[in-house]
Amino acid sequence: MSLELVNISKTFTNARTKEEVEAVRAISLKINTGTFVSLIGPSGCGKTTLLRIISGLEHPSSGTILLNGKEIAKPYGQVGLIFQEFALFPWRTVIDNIDFGLEIKKIPTQKRKELAEFYLHKFGLDGFANKFPKELSGGMKQRVAIARTLINEPELLLMDEPFGALDSQTRNSMQEFLLTIWQETKKTILFISHNIDETVFLSEKIFCLSSRPACIKLTLDIDLPYPRERTSLEFNLYRKKILDYLAQERTQLEG
Repeated sequence: MSLELVNISKTFTNARTKEEVEAVRAISLKINTGTFVSLIGPSGCGKTTLLRIISGLEHPSSGTILLNGKEIAKPYGQVGLIFQEFALFPWRTVIDNIDFGLEIKKIPTQKRKELAEFYLHKFGLDGFANKFPKELSGGMKQRVAIARTLINEPELLLMDEPFGALDSQTRNSMQEFLLTIWQETKKTILFISHNIDETVFLSEKIFCLSSRPACIKLTLDIDLPYPRERTSLEFNLYRKKILDYLAQERTQLEG
């Protein structure tokens, strides 16, 4: 599924002071079907606001969002959204969390259990079907959250800091896991992160946003084959470009 943003802007009005706050300004970008693209930028610059607009959870003040050339203005069934918080239902077992979307769609019990068991196996969760979220590690919780999203077969996957709450070793493992899933499914993925290493490791293209109001100031095509070596010279040259860009943004903000 291709995604195109045409001059997307968003302004909020403070309910108390009535002051207008511009969060996103005239963002235009295009993501081709099956590509892995990341957004990175200073904290509070509007990345999550932009993702919520794309998902249909927020309405832009102006501009147009196109999925496969069709304009959307509300939550759309072919878009999956994964947050940093695992957002699992603590009272449901792993398998019941995974098949929740199918249950809402009134898929017959036997069919949805078969599909959920397929994802349990695919995501290395065999033996955990009847466990509750509190019994899982952070990485396993996020695998469940991703499985619960993918079982609904979205064509576009939006991910907002999905590994931000994980320790570094688990985070690296989950990055490798996500790459495997992406390469197998060829989903279109838009990924938000504050982690420069993560975005270079995962992405085919990175859009670097400015301080608020967010606009695109730098676009990087990551011309490195997969799997990527985090300590290679080429990898670190991309890291330096992003570090230099963010340092420049910080200097302008402080100045």
